Amino acid sequence: MLSQLSRLEEDDLIKVPTYYKDSGKLYHSIGYFDDAAKCIEKAAELYVTRLGNLREAYMCYALAKNYYGDAGDYTNCGLSYHKEMNTKRDFYWKMISKKKKVIENIQYFFKYIGYSLFKILSNYGESINKPLY
Repeated sequence: MLSQLSRLEEDDLIKVPTYYKDSGKLYHSIGYFDDAAKCIEKAAELYVTRLGNLREAYMCYALAKNYYGDAGDYTNCGLSYHKEMNTKRDFYWKMISKKKKVIENIQYFFKYIGYSLFKILSNYGESINKPLY
């Protein structure tokens, strides 16, 4: 009985981000771009905090970035872009330890290093002068 209860709670946890994601797509389809972006961003936060699914999270942040752009809210668009890039970098770091093949670990390691350098050198393309400060 207890295992069924924990399985039910796990299923519900998986459905919640999907609900926000679907709601965001619905809002976007009827022209409520800002509300759509907020729903998608909420889904991304739930993927990170509750499920630890970084791949879904960075895809949601990318979608939220696009929706904020459609709404003309470029401040939140930039913030979503940073969240997307940070989550992508974390995803590649997490994947290094999960892969058994050395070649895949090396590929993920170099992707992680690339995103880290991109952040350090230019704040993900936001500041070309950052290394000079």
